[in-house]
Amino acid sequence: MQKSACKDLNRNGQSPAITAEATYTPTSKRTGSRSCFKTVIL
Repeated sequence: MQKSACKDLNRNGQSPAITAEATYTPTSKRTGSRSCFKTVIL
């Protein structure tokens, strides 16, 4: 699931899913691409 969300983010660029991620990952907004890796690590 995490990987799927990561792909979705890259596909849409700034999809609404990023908002949910930013909830627990404020850095996702600044890094964007990095948020994908952070999500997988988390």
